[in-house]
Amino acid sequence: MGRLIRSDFHRYATINRLYVAMSAVMVALLYAVLALIEDDALFAAADRYTEVSAAAPSVLLVLLVVALLFTIIFLLYMNTLLIERRARSISVYRLLGMPAGRIGLTLFYESLLLGAQTLVIGFALGLLLSKFLAMMLLRLMALPMTVGLLWQPHAMLELVAVFTVVYAVIGVINGIYVAHIPIGRRYQLPAQGLPTRVTGWRMVWATVGWVLLIGSYLGAYNLVHLAYAVSQSRFGHGYVVLWAVLAVGLVGLYLVFRYSLPTLTSRLVRLPFFRHHAVRLLTLTNLNERLQRNVHSLFLTTLLATGTITVLGSGAIFYQFGQAGVNQSISMDLVASPYGLKTTYHDLNPDWIKQTVVLPTKLAAGRLHTQHGQPGDGDETFYNVIALKDYQRIAKVQKGLAKLTLKPGQAVMAVYGRSLYQHTWLNQRRQWSITLPRTGQKFQLQSVSNQFPLGVDGYFDRALIVTDHDYQALAAPRDPMTGYQLKSGKQVEAFVKKAANASRYDFLSGSSKALTGEKSLQLSQTEHAGSYSRSALRLKGPLLAQMNMLFGLGLFVVILLGLIFMIATASILLMKQLIIAFQERQSRQIIRALGMPTRAMHQIINWQTTLIFGLPLVVGTFNAWLIIHFFSLYLDNPGYSLVVMIVLIYALVYAGFGALTARLVRRS
Repeated sequence: MGRLIRSDFHRYATINRLYVAMSAVMVALLYAVLALIEDDALFAAADRYTEVSAAAPSVLLVLLVVALLFTIIFLLYMNTLLIERRARSISVYRLLGMPAGRIGLTLFYESLLLGAQTLVIGFALGLLLSKFLAMMLLRLMALPMTVGLLWQPHAMLELVAVFTVVYAVIGVINGIYVAHIPIGRRYQLPAQGLPTRVTGWRMVWATVGWVLLIGSYLGAYNLVHLAYAVSQSRFGHGYVVLWAVLAVGLVGLYLVFRYSLPTLTSRLVRLPFFRHHAVRLLTLTNLNERLQRNVHSLFLTTLLATGTITVLGSGAIFYQFGQAGVNQSISMDLVASPYGLKTTYHDLNPDWIKQTVVLPTKLAAGRLHTQHGQPGDGDETFYNVIALKDYQRIAKVQKGLAKLTLKPGQAVMAVYGRSLYQHTWLNQRRQWSITLPRTGQKFQLQSVSNQFPLGVDGYFDRALIVTDHDYQALAAPRDPMTGYQLKSGKQVEAFVKKAANASRYDFLSGSSKALTGEKSLQLSQTEHAGSYSRSALRLKGPLLAQMNMLFGLGLFVVILLGLIFMIATASILLMKQLIIAFQERQSRQIIRALGMPTRAMHQIINWQTTLIFGLPLVVGTFNAWLIIHFFSLYLDNPGYSLVVMIVLIYALVYAGFGALTARLVRRS
């Protein structure tokens, strides 16, 4: 038995090494995450900077469970590919009289030996990786700490126990598989040559696949418009459109891989451009064959690529949005209403203040409407009205505010979530007006902005910028805001921390009569029936720390998940192509014997490998872009630079796996 195991290890050395290497990377990631979870000292030190870090171990534990389940599924799938590769030799062993039980026991021991190699290499890599992941996590959470290698023997023992069971189960599965292989089973290589003639029904399904896929793409790009239109009609709720587009897209994608692409290559191979050129002909013929034999692999890897890029891209967008959102919410270190100044100003030492900015506003109820009764009419809420001169004065201090020019009777509305409104009923194609029912003043809406002077968190709901004359003519309660830029220092940090833990609110009477102008608006320090609360203090520092913690931890989680999915996706394609290459070795030898130059053979292998790896990458990237585009509509000013970087890294990893696959196929 030992001789048989050594012989099998030597015969399948290349595939076994790849299998162990890929599995070891996943074990390394699992160990690094588990070591982070069990490092109590690390998170105890992080608690000194922000209390939100207490949630990090729980989030990482969920990540660990998801990653562990996915790794087990990946190992089972890869083992299926490997055991199918060995089916012919197993059949020969049985034909020569070797008992199925002995072969099965041999495969069981081989599985345990491969698992032992995987764990040893994985723990060595994981020990080095743990420091890198810990530094990345602290960096994303903006925690000024240092950390060394995370040596956690308990974590190693836990993973050894789990993966011993996993590899034992894989060995048992292999043994059961051997018992069901018929003695002397014949394995024939797939016939190679020109693709079969395209039948009428195959052409119909190919056309249906293209129609469904393109239709789902158009629907996904206009999803908000379609969902809103359906929700406003009698046909149902808007979320039905989401599920319909998703279902049509999945069916269309499968049909494209199953019928459309093979049909396309079957048509192209009969053109003189390909038919009269040996390299082109063989490349397209082999590609057609691989498309037909790898339908499920390509479909699965495309879905994995879509999910991976979507998760990574969404995490990157939310991380950038979180940082930009803090600056958009609070432009200065401290923004306070008059009630906030009364309760905290005596604790704020004037020597700590670097800059003070006062923004006068008036509080008024407003009704948004059109001249022709279009959807959205009757939208009523409260507005902080700002004079244009005050807006322009703040714009000299707060970078990013757009330059505005207004005429009497015109206004610019500042609203959080402007992107979503613009894709539903509030868009620039309609002429909107705002009427203040208390005074009867009417303003023509010139544009919509999502940039607030001093930040959106200084306001109850929306802001309205009007001309200086219109502002002076407005009879409404004053509601000034004050912004402070603070100096650095321990005393200032202590003041900010104390102010962040204080619950100080002011209240606005927001009854229906106040919205319709029958009653005047009133601000108070006490809560009444029908009143709305808003924080009297807005602090940028604590909010930024919480954002870094939450969004940084979230980005860390999606990066690790994306890395695992990325390796799994590329590994499946690599193993599948390598196994097919071993099966086609005899055909390639015949082609070489007939006079095909080695360089031409290499060109064929390079082209078909590029196309097989490129299809999931290109389609997955496009699918992910549509999903991310939909998410970004709900965000104001989302950043895409980090998303582009992640897609490029993903493409480079895919290119590396593709180059490795082509090299191994050439050597086979």
